[in-house]
Amino acid sequence: MPGYLEGIIGFDVGMAVLTEYDADGFLTTQIDAYGEEKSGVLPYDAHHFYGRISRPHDPETGPDGTPRLGCVVLIGMDGGRGHVWHLGDPRVTGLLPRVKKGGNLNYGGKLKNPGFYYMDGDTGSQTIYVPYKIVNDVPQKAMTIEINVDNEGQESISIIHGSGAAVSITEAGGDVSVMMKNAKGNAYVEVNDEGGVLNGQWTVQGGFNAGGPESAVPLVRAPELITLLQQLCAVIASINISFTQGAAIAPILARLATIVAKNTKGA
Repeated sequence: MPGYLEGIIGFDVGMAVLTEYDADGFLTTQIDAYGEEKSGVLPYDAHHFYGRISRPHDPETGPDGTPRLGCVVLIGMDGGRGHVWHLGDPRVTGLLPRVKKGGNLNYGGKLKNPGFYYMDGDTGSQTIYVPYKIVNDVPQKAMTIEINVDNEGQESISIIHGSGAAVSITEAGGDVSVMMKNAKGNAYVEVNDEGGVLNGQWTVQGGFNAGGPESAVPLVRAPELITLLQQLCAVIASINISFTQGAAIAPILARLATIVAKNTKGA
């Protein structure tokens, strides 16, 4: 092997005991060396795959402080200088989803509740999963981002909060829908190929205009409009009986003028 590793003539497998950065900012790894139970060696240079740096958790130790279980490392010696490549951690890998042929999974985070990024080997669908709010080593919530192309014509992208609130873009039957919903699922905004849907209890603060780009006008305040319509209905109904409603109509018209003035100010 040409280059600075050309002196390595053999490799071995061991366990990472301690990782730390040296004075120059490079990560180093101390391994569990052969010999006495507490024997140790100087930290070795840690190497990583391009575009990725990994630093394993410290190993589990026995009652006497001897390392028992930790991250497996590949070790190569170049004279008196050691080199280490971090491999898998058996404490974590058994907790992760099984990887399909052609797939890829990167993991990290808490030792007993790792998060991961997974790329499906069959379709290329991707998932980012981050558990949190751990109680008795069991995650109560998780943040998730999913890019799903498993089924043609039903592709989707979803961002899901641990509370249940979510934003998603989905396709079904050739129609695409963009949805944003609250944690309970009883309030949402949907924009689809036919238009949009607004569901739930909503409050509008500030001005609210409706109409085309050049013809938008402010909407009147709904409670006052409803009251006004109720009064108008009563007046109209009474007109069928009597034509002496001038006194009742006058304040209604005055109030209507006030509402119009308030909602058209600055329009």
